[in-house]
Amino acid sequence: MRVSLACALIAMLAGVASIWAANDASWPDASTLVKVAFSDPIAPLALSIDPAFDLGGGQEHYDGLYYYAIALDPFALGQAHELIDMAGYRYGRPMHGWLASVVSLGDQARLPEALLALSLIGLALGAFGASRLCVHFGRTAWGGIVIAMSPGLLFATTVSTTETMGTALAIGLVLAWVRRWSPWAIALIAIMLSLYREQLVLVIIGILLFEVIDRIRRRSRPGGEQIRRTAALLAGPVALAAWLVYAHAQFRTWPTPDDPGNLSVPPLGWIESFRVAYGSQNAGSLVDQQIGSTAPPYLIALAVLLLAALWAARKVRSPLDTILILQVILMASLGWRTLAFPHEMYRIPSLAILAALAVLLLAGASGVSRESSSPDPASR
Repeated sequence: MRVSLACALIAMLAGVASIWAANDASWPDASTLVKVAFSDPIAPLALSIDPAFDLGGGQEHYDGLYYYAIALDPFALGQAHELIDMAGYRYGRPMHGWLASVVSLGDQARLPEALLALSLIGLALGAFGASRLCVHFGRTAWGGIVIAMSPGLLFATTVSTTETMGTALAIGLVLAWVRRWSPWAIALIAIMLSLYREQLVLVIIGILLFEVIDRIRRRSRPGGEQIRRTAALLAGPVALAAWLVYAHAQFRTWPTPDDPGNLSVPPLGWIESFRVAYGSQNAGSLVDQQIGSTAPPYLIALAVLLLAALWAARKVRSPLDTILILQVILMASLGWRTLAFPHEMYRIPSLAILAALAVLLLAGASGVSRESSSPDPASR
């Protein structure tokens, strides 16, 4: 357990160091990380709540402001939802903003600090959960330190987005499932996970898919406890569906992105990303040239990692394998807008990368928890 706590602390310190390094080696005001630009329609509202709110330049606009808006206006009944673009789409993933509102204890001026706290807590919980998952599969508890090595998660910490806590919930759900936690605990995590980002429902589908495959292999029927656990998992998608119906009633639209290039037909999005990267190399700007020249090798390395893990997962020994398979399908369906630029290139595939590393690191593991058999000295 001490090693797992150490992994959590290291991950949190890595997040703190990333924020410090990304802000000219100084600690910024938490509102800086929300990335509200002075030109954003929500900027006057932010200043009216906190006159010291740090607004950025026009290029500093980023997704943290959407979760800030949801925290201000949790059910789209107030003003904030009218001050963001594609509000119907943004409100399709409300849990991060809701949690920030809870963590701030209703003090809207403290919402940036609440969003920052969620990022750091997400790193710590993710590392702790990954460590315990490694122990369950008979590997070293130090495996949890991989969270502190994820560029995507560390970047998300610097811009107050959902990836750290979303990843922690995904890891927590897998751990809850394999460790046979109470159906009530599984249901709670599944609901929170589903309302964090709709793509995270793939984690639930992956677990269910593994259970179906495993039951067919063993030619067994689920008992009462298994049925209750399955129902608990399904509570997540049901909660998301109910919320989307509510959001549709509020916005008169389903939460789909309007920007072209987010998704594509595999592998056309990847091919287009290489074309965009090549065009950036010849755009004239030094920054564009750097992005254009480094994106293709990164994407090739990512493809090698995912394909290697996909091969390792082919025998479907654990829920991690089916989760990885679904993540690979999702990654293959991404478009150039997600793959060709660093701010999305590192952040969006972060869960898929962690799933791939988990499958590779845990390949051949017995699936029997050391916690339930012989004690693991390294995990204490």
